[in-house]
Amino acid sequence: MNRLGYERFVSQGGDCGSVISQRMAHQNVPGLVGIHLNMPAIVPKEIVPILAAGAPAPADLTDEERACFDKLAIFYRGSAAYAQMMVTRPQTIGYSLVDSPIGMAAWMYDKFAEWTYSNKQPEKVLTRDEMLDDISLYWFTETGASSAKIYWEDHTNNFNALEKIPSVPVAVSVFPGEIYQAPKSWTERAFGNLIYFNKVPNGGHFAAWEQPSIFTEEVRAAFRTMR
Repeated sequence: MNRLGYERFVSQGGDCGSVISQRMAHQNVPGLVGIHLNMPAIVPKEIVPILAAGAPAPADLTDEERACFDKLAIFYRGSAAYAQMMVTRPQTIGYSLVDSPIGMAAWMYDKFAEWTYSNKQPEKVLTRDEMLDDISLYWFTETGASSAKIYWEDHTNNFNALEKIPSVPVAVSVFPGEIYQAPKSWTERAFGNLIYFNKVPNGGHFAAWEQPSIFTEEVRAAFRTMR
């Protein structure tokens, strides 16, 4: 950013982008004035082993916290096999992803169906051409294997709260179709300077892709006070 002439800048991210933005805030990167997240890492450390063990939710959770816990429990129990494959054996699935366009499409469409806010019918929010464009980015560049390998290289959980970010301003937008909906209580615990928190009515894991107008308004609202 300095080479481009920017002395002040912000960072926005969901999924791996959320991880990057949060790491930048932890590092207190010079010039970074704030971050906006649409999949914040907020699961408290005392909840992490309970979810990992598949144990029942603690009785003292609020309704909002319990809803988040239940969503994550469902994810770990029935939807996380793709991640385990890429964390442990990315090269194995990588051969399939660069060998078969049908295999690539099936691997990715499964997540379009699961993670869009569409009741498992992604065609309601994304056109077939939009989905094929996204799949094609990986197919024609033969980056299925290398993109899977980032899971093995990082090897961390994107949902669990890191060490508390003390000072960098943090903004969070919660989308109803995300893998989990971050409770405000856990979000405030994770970020020492939470300046914006909002729940929006539409959109899922691919927030900017599914609902670009809502996403854009959220980013503008989040960063407006940082100008």
